[in-house]
Amino acid sequence: MVKDTKLYDILEVDISATEVEIKKAYRKKALKHHPDKNNHSPESIKLFQEISHAYETLSNATKRGLYDQYGTTDEGEIGEMLAKQNFNNSGGSTHGNLFSAHSAGDLFAQFFGGRGPNVASASGFGFMSGMSNDPFQSFSHDFSTTAASNSDFHEMVSGPGIRHNLKCNSYDLFHGKRAKLALNRTRLCQGCQGFGGKKTTQCMGCQGTGVFTTTKRMGPMVQTWQTSCKDCGGTGKYIRSKDACQECSGNGFLKERKIFDVEVVPGMRNGNEIILPGEADEVINTEYGKERVIPGDVIITIQLNRKEDKMKYKYLIHDHDLILDNFEVDLKTSLCGGTIVVEDHPSGTPFKIEVLSGELLKPGCIKCVENKGMPIDPNGKYGNLYIRFQVKFPESLGADTIDKLSEILVDDKNHGIDPATISEEQVLSTFTDDDLHSKFQDAKTNQSNKRKRTDDGIFQHNTDSNYSQQPSDSCNVN
Repeated sequence: MVKDTKLYDILEVDISATEVEIKKAYRKKALKHHPDKNNHSPESIKLFQEISHAYETLSNATKRGLYDQYGTTDEGEIGEMLAKQNFNNSGGSTHGNLFSAHSAGDLFAQFFGGRGPNVASASGFGFMSGMSNDPFQSFSHDFSTTAASNSDFHEMVSGPGIRHNLKCNSYDLFHGKRAKLALNRTRLCQGCQGFGGKKTTQCMGCQGTGVFTTTKRMGPMVQTWQTSCKDCGGTGKYIRSKDACQECSGNGFLKERKIFDVEVVPGMRNGNEIILPGEADEVINTEYGKERVIPGDVIITIQLNRKEDKMKYKYLIHDHDLILDNFEVDLKTSLCGGTIVVEDHPSGTPFKIEVLSGELLKPGCIKCVENKGMPIDPNGKYGNLYIRFQVKFPESLGADTIDKLSEILVDDKNHGIDPATISEEQVLSTFTDDDLHSKFQDAKTNQSNKRKRTDDGIFQHNTDSNYSQQPSDSCNVN
């Protein structure tokens, strides 16, 4: 049961209103009745004070509970109620549980987990002081009064950063690139330095102090507390319409579009970040309006354009190494050596690899070409290029070729098998059935998925996984 509904009536909300509904109602009322928009008339000042007080009480769950129960949050008034209640309960006796200064403190300790909301200390005739939070700190930025805010009442916080993705391909990461980034942001007006005007007027409500000081005597004790001025939002100053900055129309901030020159240096990788410190918004939107903040950073993330990269390059990038899978080489070169050409390298320049005579390239073997990977840093250090070779066999052989190969390739292990131990002979057949090829491919895929690495330890079917480099032969590069 709510004892008094006056504060609810001021904000025009129901007694069961949620915190969000109370905030919305407060913002709507404050915008309409703020003194800056009503030439600081006495009526607007008084009404704005009532609106701020209502919000300050109802937005705080503890104070709202006290107000609903007692119709006030004033410690003295609640103490008098309890004293009267105790006096009536004791049959009018002047001894026993008659209210004292300590019972009010105990009451607030019950609600606030300590001393009263505005009590800093209490002992005998001691001086009690405190500071209540200003519920209008953030909102008052709408009227450019907090640009000159008192740091005792409003300490600026760091604002959010701005993130942007910069798409690059392998060539860009190899050589580096420069890009232009256009960014829309909100910054303080340089014409008035964010104050909204070059001339400020002292607030008459608080005489420029930004606070109201209230003193109340409770028997032998004196309680004093301070609250921020509701007229100026705790700044002690305000700006008249005629003194408003013409450049920003008194807002204290401007929307601007800035062009940043961003450099991607060789050695950067997918996911690396370029940070432009303090280049984000200086003024942000909050639920109460505009708020000045310490500007955050602009963070640019390097994003490899895989779709474009896949069309131009056949390489996979892992850290600073390049992986070239299923590189075709003819049977003659794989057996006798020769020259092969690697094209479409991210450097943009093709290069030759000499396969030495007698260096057999077996199907699926992996070779390493040192210093032909991606840049490690701009100083000329590079990773390695790993190539897995796929030997391309001829589709058929002539009779003469078969005879010559039979004479050359005499080391056939099947020649050492005793024919008497062979029970039957089979021949290989060529199938063109698509289903059979699909089954073969499925079996191959299932086998690959059961292991995280191949025997070579470098090439994986899951290219996003980490791989460990194993020692391998190096090829000469021209």
